[in-house]
Amino acid sequence: MVRNGLGYGLLPSVLLKEDKDIKCFTIKDAHDEPLIRKTWMIYHNETIKLKTAKEFVYFVENYRFD
Repeated sequence: MVRNGLGYGLLPSVLLKEDKDIKCFTIKDAHDEPLIRKTWMIYHNETIKLKTAKEFVYFVENYRFD
């Protein structure tokens, strides 16, 4: 919706690095420090036996999100 001019969103910057048409800014706290949040991935041990799930977990664990 943001890309189509229909609103705004709070998105990780990694999703918008390639999109020069969208105005982005860093949200900061009262001390002018950027707000950073940790992201978690939760799954059942049985799920990791599926090749697709295993590959996805491997990708996320090894991708640099900076």
